[in-house]
Amino acid sequence: MLQSATSERAIILAPVGRDSQIALTMLNEAGFNGVISRDVCGLCSELEQGAGLLLVSCEALLGQDLEPLLRLIEKQPAWSDLPIVLLTHHGGPAQNPASRFGSQLGNVTFLERPFHPVTLISLVTTALRGRRRQYEARDRLIDLSQSELRLQNTLETLEQQVEERTAQLRHNEEVLRQSQKMEAVGQLTGGIAHDFNNMLTGIIGSLELLRRRLAKGRHEDLDSLIDLGVTSANRAAGLTHRLLAFSRRQSLDSKPVEINTLVVAMGELLQRSIDESIRLDMQLSEQLWVAEADPNQLESALLNLVINARDAMPDGGNLVVKTSNRHLDANFTDLHSNLDPGDYVVLSVTDNGCGMAQSTINRAFDPFFTTKPIGHGTGWGCR
Repeated sequence: MLQSATSERAIILAPVGRDSQIALTMLNEAGFNGVISRDVCGLCSELEQGAGLLLVSCEALLGQDLEPLLRLIEKQPAWSDLPIVLLTHHGGPAQNPASRFGSQLGNVTFLERPFHPVTLISLVTTALRGRRRQYEARDRLIDLSQSELRLQNTLETLEQQVEERTAQLRHNEEVLRQSQKMEAVGQLTGGIAHDFNNMLTGIIGSLELLRRRLAKGRHEDLDSLIDLGVTSANRAAGLTHRLLAFSRRQSLDSKPVEINTLVVAMGELLQRSIDESIRLDMQLSEQLWVAEADPNQLESALLNLVINARDAMPDGGNLVVKTSNRHLDANFTDLHSNLDPGDYVVLSVTDNGCGMAQSTINRAFDPFFTTKPIGHGTGWGCR
């Protein structure tokens, strides 16, 4: 078909006399290739194989079925505009009735006979120069089409890689999230038994002292032992309540709290939780403001901080539990996204133990994070 033509040959159709042979001879002497067709049908057959231009005499078109030729010319690709040199006789339309086909044939140049060989060669040279530009345009279009196809394939491959990478990242995130959940659950369950054991120790110890005193007939000061056992039982119940709240994703039960009163009430439990080699010093502000907090969570945090301080001082030391009032301005709260400017009550636990490594400090406030071995507590015990 014409769409695959790459030839620069001239197809000659001039069936009257020796015009075809003379034209072919002139072209060959000028270095151009050509082929002679006997009729329009033969011209179309040669044209389907490829051509640089057509050299046609007017009389060759008269009385012929030009529909196949016109179809081939109409179906040319966008880059192609086949040059046609139409040989006419001297004079107007009356002497050249075939000239009316010029508008239908497209890119037509008329050459009157007789003509000088230089004129023919000049026209052919110009026509082939234009044809070569058409071939170059075709090649560029092919290159552009191939480049576009390669780009499209690259984009499709890239999109597929991105989708696969995204799916892998989501899978990894889910695996990591599940791992973190299991780690948190493991830390929680590993410390719950220890915390309950501490509370049961207070209950069992109080009952054991109560039994011994009753066995000896000593009935004085029994209320303090009963109160100590009830307090430990209430703390165990509070721990159970916090676990249920955590499993149901309930918010903190914030209420007005007298922190000094809370710390003093825990004083005996804190003292029993540390070694005799550790000196407990409570520095409580006399004019302390009322704070808004969850008392159960605050008790748990204070107890765990004291136990952590104890573990950090195996050879003894000083442990200070201190309360104070503090006003935080915007300059301070701007550095901490979870704080608003205003008045706060500070409860601090200070010890002179071994301290924490930076890696531990970075995770100190993670839910249920602890460096303790399994079964030795929950660290802060925070959620």
